[in-house]
Amino acid sequence: VTGDFLYNTSNTTGGAIGNEGSIGNITGDFIGNESQTGGAIGNDGVIKDISGNFILNEGSDGGAIANAGEIGDIEGDFVDNHASNQAGAIGNANIIGNITGDFIGNSAGSDGGAIVNAGTIENVEGDFVENSAQTGGALVNIGEITSVKGNFQSNEAMMGAAVVNTNKIGSITGNFVENTGYISSSVYNMGNIGSIAGDFINNTSYAVNLYNIGKINSISG
Repeated sequence: VTGDFLYNTSNTTGGAIGNEGSIGNITGDFIGNESQTGGAIGNDGVIKDISGNFILNEGSDGGAIANAGEIGDIEGDFVDNHASNQAGAIGNANIIGNITGDFIGNSAGSDGGAIVNAGTIENVEGDFVENSAQTGGALVNIGEITSVKGNFQSNEAMMGAAVVNTNKIGSITGNFVENTGYISSSVYNMGNIGSIAGDFINNTSYAVNLYNIGKINSISG
């Protein structure tokens, strides 16, 4: 599938694409699409790879993408997407390969300003800038992620302005700069994180910067 998807609307799943079967590669930009689940793409089937930018899409769960099936790799920037409930940009409940791209200005009403992962994601690589939610301003992980590489800057949340983890993240590599949270202005960890490598600069919290009640094997910065 090749082409841009602009300002489409669905009342159920996938403002631009709703998939319950099998699709090969998707290449194109998704701008201004809207749906209840997956503002741009709602996937309950199999999609090979997705390449394109996601801008100004909106949904209740998964402002840009809601995945309950399988997606290969996703490459593209996610800018100003919004979910009224959770996962401002990407909500994953099953399998995604690698995600490569910057997440800028995404927001959610409750959890995960940019990403909520309840399944498995291989690697996430890109910067998280000015994302916001009540919990996990940039990223909420209740599943498994092999690695996260990128800087977290100016994200906001009541708890875990950058990252909230309740399950397993192999490694986080990147700087945490000027994030703002009431409880934890950078990382709130209740699960297992292999390593965190990066500098923590000018983060602001009423309580603490990095809050851990789980296990972190190493922190360097």
